[in-house]
Amino acid sequence: TAVAAALVAWSVTVVPILLVVFAAGSVAAAAGQGALARHAAEAVPGPYRSPAIGMFNLCYLLGTAFGPAIVALILAA
Repeated sequence: TAVAAALVAWSVTVVPILLVVFAAGSVAAAAGQGALARHAAEAVPGPYRSPAIGMFNLCYLLGTAFGPAIVALILAA
């Protein structure tokens, strides 16, 4: 029972902090993606702007999805 009480006390103090940190990270990533997409859109001529934004979003989201796994493989080697 002492272990269970310690686990509950730990989760009550740490979990809210983690939720706030993850929320802040999500807001920062969303704001960063918009700013970077605007910069990428300004770097290409008008007719190529839509495909450029699509490719940017594809690369951004693939990097978010596979980036941590690739870094873990590199660090494990």
